[in-house]
Amino acid sequence: MKKIKIGVVPYMNAKPLIYGLENNKVVELHFDVPALLTEMLSREMVDVALVPSVEYFRDGNLRIIPNIAIASKGEVKSVKLLVRNHPIKKVALDIASNTSCILSRIVISESYRLAPALIPWNPSKERLDSQADAFLVIGDNALKTNSKSLFTIDLGKEWQELTHQPFVYAFWATKRKTKITGIRDILQEAKAKGLGKLEELSAVEAKRLGLTFDECFNYLSKNICYALGEEEIAGLKTFYGYATKIGLVKEGIDIEFYNA
Repeated sequence: MKKIKIGVVPYMNAKPLIYGLENNKVVELHFDVPALLTEMLSREMVDVALVPSVEYFRDGNLRIIPNIAIASKGEVKSVKLLVRNHPIKKVALDIASNTSCILSRIVISESYRLAPALIPWNPSKERLDSQADAFLVIGDNALKTNSKSLFTIDLGKEWQELTHQPFVYAFWATKRKTKITGIRDILQEAKAKGLGKLEELSAVEAKRLGLTFDECFNYLSKNICYALGEEEIAGLKTFYGYATKIGLVKEGIDIEFYNA
């Protein structure tokens, strides 16, 4: 039997969405950073991937698996700008997540009325430019970074204050012509099981990341939202509008769901 290849980020926030899939005989998981998952899907290295929201609008050839997302309705804790100098004239953006980079640009421009120089930054390979006044950190790195000495801009909180809507960071997607028998049920069942095991997942992630159980449990149960309902879709459309305005995505892309 040909296995369903699923691309997913290795971060804690995705663990409730893939609960039990490691042991599913019809599934093969592939882990990588958000920015590379859409490329893997486009090159058919995977059949379905946890796609960053901006990449959906850049690709224009994808469909969304309904009712599942990684989103926030306020403070997110895992997507933030850390500011070490004022005024902010230069910002280093983590290239692992294009969605977070664009969200940073929107918040800096719309909420802070600033237009700093923006430079790409790969935290896994490069030391932070000593001239950068602020830097974007995402995922597990953001949760582990001790930022008490720095001014922190939580981008989930800033987005909610700017738009009064949730922000959608990622969702499951397939190529438009792809048909995968049972994929919606497989992913929705995994999500349902994962959300029922947040205490178990929090204990495992706390040990892996060197965080406390409460930090992990509060993050998964309060900061991250896994719904993709009307509110989240409205927030997604608002994000698309901002990204279109600054010329970073294709125009005329509709939100299409996988219904096979």
